[in-house]
Amino acid sequence: LSAIREPLPRERRHSMSQQEAGHDTDQALRSGSAASPTTLLGAPGTARPVAHDLRFEGSGHEYFKIWIVNLALSILTLGIFSAWAKVRNKRYFYGNTTLDGSAFDYTANPVSILKGRLFMVAYVVAYTALGNIFPPGQVVMIAVTIPLVPWIINRSLAFNHRYSAHRGLRFGFQGTYWGAFGTFIAWPVLAAISVGLLAPVAAHRAKAYIVNNSRYGRCHFAYQAKLSKIYAAYAIALLLGFGLMIVVAVGVAIAAGMQILLGSNETSGGTGSAIAAIASSRECPVIIKRIKVSLTLIGCPSSS
Repeated sequence: LSAIREPLPRERRHSMSQQEAGHDTDQALRSGSAASPTTLLGAPGTARPVAHDLRFEGSGHEYFKIWIVNLALSILTLGIFSAWAKVRNKRYFYGNTTLDGSAFDYTANPVSILKGRLFMVAYVVAYTALGNIFPPGQVVMIAVTIPLVPWIINRSLAFNHRYSAHRGLRFGFQGTYWGAFGTFIAWPVLAAISVGLLAPVAAHRAKAYIVNNSRYGRCHFAYQAKLSKIYAAYAIALLLGFGLMIVVAVGVAIAAGMQILLGSNETSGGTGSAIAAIASSRECPVIIKRIKVSLTLIGCPSSS
């Protein structure tokens, strides 16, 4: 976040210098014994943004206590407490995240979150029941729901921003229906058609849509990440995924080969010893019975 003072008109600078600095400062400005308003406010073209680092001061031990209580109460209340759990989580992370020495705040009402979740549960129940009564009705529900997705996404983002604040000043979100439609429906469809080749573009568009339409008070944000870096991150993740799959496949193949090899040795050795015993012994019925027991113990059918 940055604060940039823009050059003001001469009359307004003079008025501000009188109001803020007082009568003594105003006399000093007129007499030339103090800096001019332009020097006090910053000469045109010399203002620079000031960067501040985000700091997180929470700990795993503290959050574990919040998390375990949220989990237990959510289970005991059949999910009703999950709305309060979300607010508690947000407030913990916001309250332990500071910018320029001031923490963030989350002021949402859990009841509002609970209403939204109950509506989603009712929708899922209706969709499932309709599938049992009249399956084609599910297609109609999906067809009616898809055009509402951009509106739902914008409302969700606006809700989250509106109840997030820093130093008493709230964030805001000003997305549009068609902007959300292209970002969260059109681009994912194109990414699927391209077999994932456009997935980084879809992710880039989604982040840009959220950031560029967000604001802090009257100040707007700007998303400046390069698409090439997102492609590079996706490529690294893809290579790591393929490498992990190869390692797992090789491990499974080695384990299967060892099992087959050990099983083959045990079977061949046991069968050879049994045949030799039959050939050299006069008590064939007793030996055959022992062979059946032995083969059964190593996993072979007793009839073998």
